[in-house]
Amino acid sequence: MLLKRLISVAALISGLLGALAPLILALRPGMGFKLLYRLPLWRNLLVASGLSMALLSYRRRPSRGGLVVLGVTILQTAMANILRTQNIFVSLSYPPHLAVSEAKLGEQAAVLGLELEDTAYAWPLELVAPHHLINDGVGGRAILASYCPLCRSGMVYDRDVNGQILTFEVAGFGRRNMMMRDRETGTIWQQATGEAVAGPLQGAQLKLMIYEQATWGSWRSDYPQTLVAAEPDPSTRQGFIYLAPYQRMFDLFGRMDVVFPGRSLNDTRLPSRAEVAGITLAGEARAYPLERLHRKHMVNDRLGGQPITVVCEPGGDRVRAFTLPPGVTQLSMAPDGVTLCTPENMLRWDRRGRLLAGASQDLEPVAVEREWWMAWSEFHPGATIYQEEE
Repeated sequence: MLLKRLISVAALISGLLGALAPLILALRPGMGFKLLYRLPLWRNLLVASGLSMALLSYRRRPSRGGLVVLGVTILQTAMANILRTQNIFVSLSYPPHLAVSEAKLGEQAAVLGLELEDTAYAWPLELVAPHHLINDGVGGRAILASYCPLCRSGMVYDRDVNGQILTFEVAGFGRRNMMMRDRETGTIWQQATGEAVAGPLQGAQLKLMIYEQATWGSWRSDYPQTLVAAEPDPSTRQGFIYLAPYQRMFDLFGRMDVVFPGRSLNDTRLPSRAEVAGITLAGEARAYPLERLHRKHMVNDRLGGQPITVVCEPGGDRVRAFTLPPGVTQLSMAPDGVTLCTPENMLRWDRRGRLLAGASQDLEPVAVEREWWMAWSEFHPGATIYQEEE
């Protein structure tokens, strides 16, 4: 009798660990990502062991209690196989791209925007968020548009790694951020950094594109011929997330004062859910709180030993950054409110950094990473924070 009870308990624990394995790894990032890389194998072994032990116990001595244990382990096995992360958030590949006249987006709808080969492309967050990942191909490049609602990080990467085009799906969550898996090699990648953290390609790095997060109205104003990604067929949406009011879930989580564990302690220099524009140059990282940028609209700074200008358009919910050409240490906003110029007004550029008058070259754009402070500080623990001048 004692042996049967021990087997039943072991069966329940094994099945429970298999069903909850992704959550356990998300809450214990210190366990390492090699476990996440092997998760499909270990998860199957755990639930199979639990089911086998429960079945063996019931067959040897049938009882009502044994039947309950067997039923619970069957349920755990079903949960482990159905509620896989990639089944909840189903990544989208090569969605159709519509012209502006066909797009049905509100002016304030948020988009991730990218310009390639003089053509602009936009991915609405209302499309990206439920999928988390969109494997796309635009401008002759393999592109990954990604968004993690857990930390509000929208990133756009090149999917070409050393000549191999990778296709990504959601693998889980770790270090307060989404983890991705490529289908070609099974490698685990961190969405916020684009780094391969476990698997055959460990140590590889996705190239971060020069992209923007902005409102649809603002993006369309700058790029009236932009193309915008759309759901292939709303009636055939995949993923269990569509069975729930996912936008309400994301909004509710945003209001909760909960910070998931990371490898470093929560940095309290800013509120964990303060949105920042993170910039890294020459190995130096700095966070620009959106609240401060909204007040300043333009910031002249030095980062990585270079003069930079950060421009914020609160109405368009966009932040752009540029390194300055030789001999120029700061820029000002012209009276028209959209033209960038040197203090003497001798050199001028439009708000996209393109030369207008007197300038010999366009401004060089810098990648701006928008996310919550709890994620930025996790991956840039030594980052400084922009302080407003008194």
